[in-house]
Amino acid sequence: MSSRISKGLSVQEAIELGASKIVGSGRYNNTILERDPELAKKSCILYLVCIIVNEKLRYKVGITTNTLRDRLAQESVLWEEIVVGKGTLLECFNLEQQIHDLMDDKKDKSFNGSDMAGYTEIFDFDDDEVESVKELIVESLQ
Repeated sequence: MSSRISKGLSVQEAIELGASKIVGSGRYNNTILERDPELAKKSCILYLVCIIVNEKLRYKVGITTNTLRDRLAQESVLWEEIVVGKGTLLECFNLEQQIHDLMDDKKDKSFNGSDMAGYTEIFDFDDDEVESVKELIVESLQ
């Protein structure tokens, strides 16, 4: 909204534009997916990977409509796949949000956007938590 206002729109115009137009579907949310049923049905993967960021072993839970390799090629991190679940974008998004909510206290908040694009998806899991997330993905996305 701030970018619209900085371009000269009034606050009301910026709000109205946001209510009627999907701008950039790369960052998903329920509003975007509800407005665009075709996008919501798009093939997607939910992934759990272990990564090395700033010399720390961490875990990333995310979604992509690309391949896992293509998604993580955007980041400058070493990574290894733990599990990938396949479903629609809506299914993967909803499960991703559930996992993020469930494991909120395990998010590593020491990272920011300069570390990697999906920095809010980085967790400091122990082995049991890794297994729990892995099982949830496998059981939910066949």
